[in-house]
Amino acid sequence: MLGTSGCGNAIVKARLEHAANLHGSIRGPVRRCALQMFRSRHWETIPTDTRYICKQAIKQMNNIGLEVLATYEIEFRLFKLKDGQPAWQPCSTATPSCSAKSSRSSPIWSVAVAQRGLHVEVMFAAQRVRRSGLIHDEASFLDRRATGWHLNLSLWTSGNRLNNIFHAADSSSKQLSTTATDCGQLANGELLPTAAHALGRQPKCDYGVDNRMTTFRLQTQRKETSRVESRIVSSACNPYLALWRRLSCRIWMESSAISGLTR
Repeated sequence: MLGTSGCGNAIVKARLEHAANLHGSIRGPVRRCALQMFRSRHWETIPTDTRYICKQAIKQMNNIGLEVLATYEIEFRLFKLKDGQPAWQPCSTATPSCSAKSSRSSPIWSVAVAQRGLHVEVMFAAQRVRRSGLIHDEASFLDRRATGWHLNLSLWTSGNRLNNIFHAADSSSKQLSTTATDCGQLANGELLPTAAHALGRQPKCDYGVDNRMTTFRLQTQRKETSRVESRIVSSACNPYLALWRRLSCRIWMESSAISGLTR
């Protein structure tokens, strides 16, 4: 899995240099799969970052008569004061904050995908299968995992209605459980799809307007700007989760089909 919600600087690209090392019968499926995924014949990047998703959500809101005056997102990092007490420190969202710092922070599945002819840049999160099911091993786009917190400030109109455009309509737990159902684990630790995908069921990744949120009020001079949304960093608004599931599924299914024919 790539990044987590708020990971706005992640870029997904396709590269062919790894494909040269593949068996000749596999190169075709890899290229066809990538072309289908990226919807481009020139290996262009696709806009899967959070800012793009927010723009699409704002467009949807405008289509139903809502007007977003302004939105702002702040990231916080947890640190300790001199007396040992924890505190939250704001940090900039403009700097690249989710790039892999070492090979250990690279997801297991990303290595397998790269070997099949695709490469994903700017990644820092992993999903692994354990006895308790599919859980986050590292799921923070900040320097240290599990220390991120978001404040999404939204100014809104149309009947004093607050809409969360930074959060996916599907909950994080639902997406993770669905992924765990659709994927199994091989001996080498690689996540592969099970019969659920073979039956044609596509993974759901719905990005739209979501009103489910936790809010609290701050005292301000203007009544219409006195509500601030609070949420913990999660993978609910994560386009890379669905991207990975579709990608690994299609590559594996085509590779398996060819392997069966060449045996």
